[in-house]
Amino acid sequence: MGIKRTGAGVVVAAGAVALTAAVLSSVPAAAEPTLPSDALTAIPSPVSTGLPTEPSADDTNSGTVQCEFQESGDFKTVYGVFAQGDSVYAATWGTGLGISTDGGQTYTMVTNKTKHVKTNEFRKVYAQGDNIYAIGEGRIYMSSNGGGKWNTNLIGASPNSVFAQGDTVYMGTTKYPRISTKGTKNKGWKKKTNGIPSKGKKNYSIFAVGETVYVTGTSNSKSPGALFVSTNGGDNWTPKTASDGLPSATSDVFAQGDTVYVTPDTDTITSVTPPYISTDAGNSFSPLGPASFWNDVVGGTYKNSVFAQGDMIYVATYVGVAISADGGQSFELSSVTTPGQFSNRVYDVFAVGETVYAATADGLFIGTCTTGTVPVVTGS
Repeated sequence: MGIKRTGAGVVVAAGAVALTAAVLSSVPAAAEPTLPSDALTAIPSPVSTGLPTEPSADDTNSGTVQCEFQESGDFKTVYGVFAQGDSVYAATWGTGLGISTDGGQTYTMVTNKTKHVKTNEFRKVYAQGDNIYAIGEGRIYMSSNGGGKWNTNLIGASPNSVFAQGDTVYMGTTKYPRISTKGTKNKGWKKKTNGIPSKGKKNYSIFAVGETVYVTGTSNSKSPGALFVSTNGGDNWTPKTASDGLPSATSDVFAQGDTVYVTPDTDTITSVTPPYISTDAGNSFSPLGPASFWNDVVGGTYKNSVFAQGDMIYVATYVGVAISADGGQSFELSSVTTPGQFSNRVYDVFAVGETVYAATADGLFIGTCTTGTVPVVTGS
């Protein structure tokens, strides 16, 4: 059934550290949706997700970021979010997978009452055109027609994350990364272990750019590697450790071109540890943004996920969304929810142009973030 709920607008101009503005990368809109005969809402036709390929080097304006968010859907906890064109996907905990084809105004819910779906608890979601990949409790769910029909698979490990390039699907699990070339058929999963020690088999997040694949992990004396990088599609992995500039554990990874972003796993390391960035396809890393921002503004809290488009970088934290418009040289903290009314605890963040999607402990919030020209103040 369709659910429509609009929350009060929240306008925030975060000012702890001012930003250099970036020309926001535009993402191609999805093709005009087509309706399967048994669907309750329109489902998008196949379309490139339009994820960015390289940061921009031509941005010269400077300014603060101002965001206005509204609640979307009638959800409680939302762990994952994805969007393409007018389609929005919300992985909720307890109410199912929400699919909207009108920019988040209404949602069709995929629940344990949907054929072949066995849970209302979802963690992550990714889509390419009509193909949808969702991580449910203990299972991977796939649809090839925008959510009209689903198949599921138990792969012998609990899935944590999912990503796809064409028919190649990548999954981070509790027992090594898995890769399938069967698209939404949800079979042919191969365990990719070469170079990953058995103590490092739990991989939280996975991402790929062409043949280069990244999976996050935890480094210790028996399992060196806070991040594992493969340059041949996952057949062989190289561990990346403190000697490469990383913390001892990472939780989320995202890449555009040769630029790679990771967030620290603050379950195992100090919670003031910043995210990290690599500009050489994961060969070496350095802290992302000023240390003063992460220490004094964000403080001792989680950095749950990271997303980037061009020079715009978004980090989901337990106190809002940290936003940079200059490739990470400086950051601001933006509230997502109404202060005092909701927790501002953000689990996942995604953006398409100026539209930002935040999955939070109190629901899904969709906002518009723009920049204005002011003098720049940087931290160290």
